[in-house]
Amino acid sequence: MRPSKTELRREIRARFRAESEPSDEKSAAICRWIASEPVWAAASTVAIFAPTAGEPLVEGLWEMAGGRTLCYPRIRGRELDFCSVSGPWTLEKSVYGLREPSAEAVRIEPGGLDLVIVPGMAFTRCGGRLGRGGGFYDRFLGGAGGAVRLGVCFEWQLLDWIPEEPHDSRMDLVVTEAGVYSGGTSSKEGIRVNTGRPSSQTPK
Repeated sequence: MRPSKTELRREIRARFRAESEPSDEKSAAICRWIASEPVWAAASTVAIFAPTAGEPLVEGLWEMAGGRTLCYPRIRGRELDFCSVSGPWTLEKSVYGLREPSAEAVRIEPGGLDLVIVPGMAFTRCGGRLGRGGGFYDRFLGGAGGAVRLGVCFEWQLLDWIPEEPHDSRMDLVVTEAGVYSGGTSSKEGIRVNTGRPSSQTPK
């Protein structure tokens, strides 16, 4: 019998606690892979996130922003709002213990986002995602229009299978420190689409 989402989350949390290898170098590789992708080049407004313990340090993308508007999520009830900020130093600690934009930060309509970089506890190479169970990103992505959905995780978080329900949102791309995988909207699901080394230069 295949494991449930609850069982998979329990296993992943245990692995997070056991994982002792520094993530800075791997996170930097993830940022370089993202910045090497055409979807990054085409995007002017990008949703990122403030990483919590164990998540890729995607804020390295600020060094590659090149004039792009970067937005962070702010919890509003059971929904996510994404707000543009001038830098990660402007974020404030929320009642949930998360770093979020201030109340004065400008909210960006979901349809105004070109690229949404999505955290997760685990992904499949085909774009399946295991979130933390709150459904915040699934609800948001359901109304995010044509924004490209790009999941990020470390290679060890890739699973062969994740239970999927009708409300679950699939990723267009999944990026790890090892490369880029096409998601479930591709005709070549799960194929690694970028296998060279990410450029050490700062893409614009």
